[in-house]
Amino acid sequence: MSLNQEQIMIISNKSILRQLLFVAGLAIFAVGCKSDDTTTSTATGSTATTAPPTNAGATPGVTFASVQPVMKERCLQCHNGPTGKNGVDFSSYESVMKGGKKGPIIKSGDPENSLLVQVIRGVPGHPKMPPQGDPLTEDQMKAVEDWIKAGAPG
Repeated sequence: MSLNQEQIMIISNKSILRQLLFVAGLAIFAVGCKSDDTTTSTATGSTATTAPPTNAGATPGVTFASVQPVMKERCLQCHNGPTGKNGVDFSSYESVMKGGKKGPIIKSGDPENSLLVQVIRGVPGHPKMPPQGDPLTEDQMKAVEDWIKAGAPG
């Protein structure tokens, strides 16, 4: 069986088209995986694209174990177990990530907008924690911020 010139061109074009579609699909997949942008709808019906916080500048290898001593020393006296003040419990990673009566206290990757950082820093509009005694040291606050910036890993 021999193929004429027209049949050979059709087969060749289909092969090229398949290759192009494959490469285009890979490119779309790669861009989708790399994109940190999120799109949200606004009240006017338009869409806005914002990039979520990145872990740029985060300390590598930071885990909950890195900040647990700070929480144990400075927070557990009031925030221990299910009856912790405002429902906040610093006794385990899971309970810290759960948050309290008012919701999450950690915004993974975003220390500035995490309630925990706002209260230990004494940001206006938030109570200063701990409410009595010395505030956390700058190193302790930075350790908490670095953990959150790193994505608050367990």
